[in-house]
Amino acid sequence: CLHSLASERLSRWHDSSAHTVHVQVGLHPTALLEGIRIIVEDVVVEVRNLQKTFKRADGTLVKAVDDVSISVRSGECIVLLGPSGCGKTTLLRSIAGLEKPEDGEILLHGERLFSG
Repeated sequence: CLHSLASERLSRWHDSSAHTVHVQVGLHPTALLEGIRIIVEDVVVEVRNLQKTFKRADGTLVKAVDDVSISVRSGECIVLLGPSGCGKTTLLRSIAGLEKPEDGEILLHGERLFSG
């Protein structure tokens, strides 16, 4: 559920007519190459390929968060939308440090908080 939501959100930033280069605020390229669009962004929270699994009482495994990647920029407001049990709270608890994912990365202002 969250995987498709993140993929849909990220696909909005893809432009097939031009290459996109992401540059953090404060870093200025010395030259612009023709055909490359520069996007300046200040990423506050970044989640890369996060995975979290829970074990049910009967021993079966449930993927609560499956390969989720999102970026939240300064001043940006995002919404996690999905049905009950799709991983919204698990993702937020992982970012807050209350859950330990099995794999992926969580960065805050570029500083790695978790890497699995």
